[in-house]
Amino acid sequence: MDTFTQLSDLFPLLWDELPGADEFLLAKHAQEALRQFCDDTDAFRETLAAIDLVADQANYTLTPSWDCRIKVVTGVWIRSSEDVTNDLEGVKQPESYYKFIRPGTLTLATDITPAAAVTDGLLVEVVLV
Repeated sequence: MDTFTQLSDLFPLLWDELPGADEFLLAKHAQEALRQFCDDTDAFRETLAAIDLVADQANYTLTPSWDCRIKVVTGVWIRSSEDVTNDLEGVKQPESYYKFIRPGTLTLATDITPAAAVTDGLLVEVVLV
């Protein structure tokens, strides 16, 4: 099976089915099909770059590294300074301890709102579409 690294890698396969279509049209339809696939399957997941925990702050902005929207948060980990130093993932939080507000805000429950700042103390896994 071939490896596809960019959208244009699919064009030779599509041209057989859509003769005469230009690259813009192929790209548009391929993007829509891939986005629908990701939405239907939740296959496009990312662990976001670590976020700094701020003392007494409950709301955090989530920014994916891709030009996509966040569909759902699938996991939240709170790390101590020691966890960060030792490159540990920290403690996975129950879903009831956080809330995702579209388009990109994570709100921590009072029980897990940090009392002290921790650089790179918040890890978040998301599904993208």
